[in-house]
Amino acid sequence: MIKYSEKYPEGPASALAGEIDEKTAWQILHDIARSADTSRIAICPDTIFIDNSGFALAENNRGDNTRYKAPEGYSASWALAASVFFIFMGIDIFHGRGGSVQNANTPIPIMRQGLDSLNSIIADSLNFNPENRPTLESIAAIAEKELQQLASAKSESGQTHTPAPAFPTDGNLEKYWPEIMEQR
Repeated sequence: MIKYSEKYPEGPASALAGEIDEKTAWQILHDIARSADTSRIAICPDTIFIDNSGFALAENNRGDNTRYKAPEGYSASWALAASVFFIFMGIDIFHGRGGSVQNANTPIPIMRQGLDSLNSIIADSLNFNPENRPTLESIAAIAEKELQQLASAKSESGQTHTPAPAFPTDGNLEKYWPEIMEQR
């Protein structure tokens, strides 16, 4: 088992924004989905902390939860997906305005081509309709399955390749965040 503090510095996951790989995104989804049901801490990148054992929720007064609130208010699965999107991509979903700008027709941007399962769980969790979002329990189960598949693929190949972190592509930014592209 990897000691995450050897790969990333201990502290809030928000400090890793734009620097994590697919496996780490799945690990965050797994660890936080498993612990969030028993926690009273609102999920956001500033309340997700990393240490040797993985990721956990911890109080952090810096947390700005408005960017991680669903259209109807707080939703743990929506907040987790929005947080992982930020930590993986380095940019907030919906221009940092959270679900307040989302409607039933708002497209959910993908994080990176080729990560179909990860893109799917994030999009499903960010669904406008709360009844169509996966539960934290199902997110944890899907993440566990994906982590096992990644470990199996790695052991079969015998390689220690670590996927490169995701960076927003110009096409992705222009489609969903045209004002960012205008600043370039």
